[in-house]
Amino acid sequence: MRITLNSDPKLLHVLRAVVGYHAEAAGFPKSDVERLALAIDEAAANVIRHTYDNRCDGWLTLEILTYPDRLEFFLEDRGPKVRAER
Repeated sequence: MRITLNSDPKLLHVLRAVVGYHAEAAGFPKSDVERLALAIDEAAANVIRHTYDNRCDGWLTLEILTYPDRLEFFLEDRGPKVRAER
């Protein structure tokens, strides 16, 4: 599953809902579903804040890979890359 959204913080609820849906479908307990959704929300909020300087013209892509024993989450942005010396 792959979803791409612009970097508007008002859309973070969409990412939380998608993560929650997939975590529930994978059989995670409710408390873990909420923690996973919160973790992705926090990661995306950090990208919006630190990579895009709270601008809504950036893009975020969340990819969720489902395996029999786990879920894997990949959050991708298209912002400027951080220099290693920073």
